[in-house]
Amino acid sequence: MFNNIHNALTDAVEKITADHFPVQEEYVEEVNGWHIVNFKNEQGHILQVEVQIDDANESIIMGVLNTFGFTRDQVTTIMNTFEDQF
Repeated sequence: MFNNIHNALTDAVEKITADHFPVQEEYVEEVNGWHIVNFKNEQGHILQVEVQIDDANESIIMGVLNTFGFTRDQVTTIMNTFEDQF
C-alpha cells in the first residue's frame, strides 16, 4: 500500500508542476490506516492532507487537515490531481 501512495504522490507532483504550479510532496507518516501527506511550494505554503486507501472497495477517502497560503483553487487542483493518480 505504501508504494501506491508513494507512486500517486510522485505522479501528482509531476502533473501539478507541469500543468499548473510547482509543488513538492512530503510523506509524513501513517496513523491508524490514514496516510499524512504535505504538499509545499517555494513560498512556504503548506497543504496537509490525510488519505485512507481502501483497496478492497477500490476507493479512497481524503481530507484536508491544515492549509496555509494555498488558495482554494490551488487546494482543489492539488486534491483532484492527487485523487486522479490512484
